Amino acid sequence: MALFSEYLDDPEKRKRLEALITENERIIKFAHFNLLKYPDISKNLAVRRYTLLDKIIKHAVTQHTLLKGYQIHLNKNSDTFYDSHSVNALQRTIMENYLVFHAIFVYPKTEKECLFRYNIYQYVDRESNFQKTSAITSDQVTLKKFDLAGFTEVIKPHDIKFVLSSVRDMYYEKVISDPLFNTLNKEQKNKITGKRKNWKIDGNWHDLAKHAGFNESIFAYKYDILSSYVHSGANSTSSINYLNVLENDNKISIIGNLLDGIPIICKALLEYFEITNQKALIKKDTEIFNMIKEKCIFGILEALFIEEINEYCDSY
Repeated sequence: MALFSEYLDDPEKRKRLEALITENERIIKFAHFNLLKYPDISKNLAVRRYTLLDKIIKHAVTQHTLLKGYQIHLNKNSDTFYDSHSVNALQRTIMENYLVFHAIFVYPKTEKECLFRYNIYQYVDRESNFQKTSAITSDQVTLKKFDLAGFTEVIKPHDIKFVLSSVRDMYYEKVISDPLFNTLNKEQKNKITGKRKNWKIDGNWHDLAKHAGFNESIFAYKYDILSSYVHSGANSTSSINYLNVLENDNKISIIGNLLDGIPIICKALLEYFEITNQKALIKKDTEIFNMIKEKCIFGILEALFIEEINEYCDSY
């Protein structure tokens, strides 16, 4: 059963939509089984780069599983439904993870800069974990609950803080001792050493999207809409039943918005195999390779990406 197929009255449009979903699934499965291979474990940056892209692919697999609808049973009762809300939440997760991937592993010009940005990313997250853990372990009421649950018999709060602070300090030293740290401007340095830390030293999510080749206004619109699903906004509590009253073309448009993750993933795949010098691997299956490039161009037609992505695909 394909994505919301019962909402489409026109058999031809239903067929077209189901073919689109089948193509998308084929790309995802091919990437999982044939393209992504775990790198040499001794190469930490390569492992992190792989892990992040693999995470994005897994989100897409889950997303497409949800798009097909699923059945639940209890005794003699059964029901089939479509969790479009989780699909939208996953869509934002895919977008954000891709922007992290691009900002750390694609946007930098050298491997040294990639490592520098990766260490900033790690330090800021470790600092946040340390601060949150410190607040919990300093709360006597919470500690008493931990005692009752037996947690403190497994690991002492002091030990947790020691481990977290040691890892945090290790990344902090890596960042501030890196010559690239001195090339940052005052605002960028403050994001690392100031009170309100942020690994996004080049701006906010919208700025990272611009660097990654997204259409700024379309990204801002879609990101805000998708965020309401993640944060329980009004959109997330609305029913998908309103699709019943729409014309077929509008239904296709709304359903199509749920497929934005595929152009993003295809762009990530092209970038990954370029920066890892494995273009020959992704080009090995000509049909899939052309499909991946077409999906990127589809993102331009849908105004998700800017026109320069077309040039990138042509030159690949």
